[in-house]
Amino acid sequence: MKGGQPPPVQGRTVAGPAAPAPDDAPTLRAAGFEPDPVIEAYKRDIDRTLLRQNLRRSVTERVANLMALQRLAAEARRATRP
Repeated sequence: MKGGQPPPVQGRTVAGPAAPAPDDAPTLRAAGFEPDPVIEAYKRDIDRTLLRQNLRRSVTERVANLMALQRLAAEARRATRP
């Protein structure tokens, strides 16, 4: 993003208010694009802190986390079987 990073947003609960999305409209307009109102509405409800945290990790760490998630999913499936 131009102009530096937006301030970090603290984690929020599912029922909590949506974190305000940074206004990317000036950047898009400068590049010759108009922002899509539907996409802008969805972006308001996305907590980007988890995305940023994951992107700070190395590829190896991300793959290890994905493997752990797959093991958890397999265990959950196994636990629900009779």
